[in-house]
Amino acid sequence: MHGACPLAVLAKLKSSFGCSMRINILFDQEFLECGYWRSLQPFVQEADANLYAGQQAAESHLYARKTEAEGELIVAEKAAEGSFIESQKSAEAVEVQLKKQAEAVKARLATFNGDIKQALQYMTIEKGVYQELAETKAEAVARIAPEFRVWDGTLKKSPDCHTMETQGKSAGQQDVPSTDTATGKTPIPRPLSVQFLQNIAHLLRGNQPLPEKVAAGIAHGAVTGMAASVAGTAAGSNSSAGR
Repeated sequence: MHGACPLAVLAKLKSSFGCSMRINILFDQEFLECGYWRSLQPFVQEADANLYAGQQAAESHLYARKTEAEGELIVAEKAAEGSFIESQKSAEAVEVQLKKQAEAVKARLATFNGDIKQALQYMTIEKGVYQELAETKAEAVARIAPEFRVWDGTLKKSPDCHTMETQGKSAGQQDVPSTDTATGKTPIPRPLSVQFLQNIAHLLRGNQPLPEKVAAGIAHGAVTGMAASVAGTAAGSNSSAGR
């Protein structure tokens, strides 16, 4: 019995004597009392050691994760506290600044004996508000101002013609531009253009420009009238010079 495997011997004995509880207990006691149980002790000890090592590793991992989570929580709390303190200090600084501004306004009102209108007008002048409004208005007017052209009696050279500079004119006399010149048949631009009138309509009618034909008619009438006026003025000056 002692020369065979203990498990095989135990199974053989149990199968020989049946499955009675009493017999099983006797066989188990016999198996424990024999020398084979001692041979199993190293394996049992190794299993116990592995179980203990696994438990220790799990506990160590759990403790490490717990410590890491606590550290992250502490860092988040400190960051939140720092942000709150920074916001609080910023709000206090704004409050102090507003209080100083209120005190300055109160002192300014006291200077004008509590007259709010005079104090407001003085502060407006002091801050340069009127100057900014004037500059803005001047810029707006400059954008819609017409483009004037002045004829000084000297025309530039044309690539298709010979020199067009006036020669032999007496002092005070100037070349009077013809209707063709005024209407834009020479390189000199017209005094008023369709694009200018369209820009005016664009500004005054809220992004609704005049029709092109209407604007062209207005421009042609304006140019023709200006040319006639210039020609009349020149004729009058020539007659005066002849006298």
